[in-house]
Amino acid sequence: SAVRCWSRLWGTGGGGEKPESGMRMGTGIAGTGKSADVGESVERLRKDGKVVDIISKTHAASRRAGGVTADHWVRRHVIHGAPKCDVLWVDEISQLDVGLWLQINKLASTPMQFLLSCDFNQFSPIGNTFRGATVSESAFESSGLLHTLGGGNQVVLTTCRRSEAVLFDFYSSLIAGGSRFELRVAD
Repeated sequence: SAVRCWSRLWGTGGGGEKPESGMRMGTGIAGTGKSADVGESVERLRKDGKVVDIISKTHAASRRAGGVTADHWVRRHVIHGAPKCDVLWVDEISQLDVGLWLQINKLASTPMQFLLSCDFNQFSPIGNTFRGATVSESAFESSGLLHTLGGGNQVVLTTCRRSEAVLFDFYSSLIAGGSRFELRVAD
């Protein structure tokens, strides 16, 4: 497969990191302010007259972001209608299953712009299969579709903006690249 290069912007959040194309993917572990950062971009877009729809896999995440579930939006706007938004913010993208991405993929060649946010260290889709075969947990993270929807732009948030610093430092040490990631768990 082809190697895809991302234009990475490292930041602390606060909406200051904005690629020229307007399309991007915001990543970072829990508490780095992904939703707040993309939410600020949504406010700017709406002030500019853009229609922005917001989706996420779970009811809790979609409600927190001010949107609807991805399943509802895809059924209503892709399968049984046509989207009327200029921009689609897909929150918690690592939790969407391949069936939803197959439908969202239909929009990749339209003028619609995408804002994506996620933490690939969180759980992957439950029961993620295609034609009876299990889809690997990392398949979407390395896909061409993700690169296309994000416009090749990734904002990586690394600074704690929500949690207590001690707690953030601890759980960030447990993920890949963290100081405790390689430690063996006692039997």
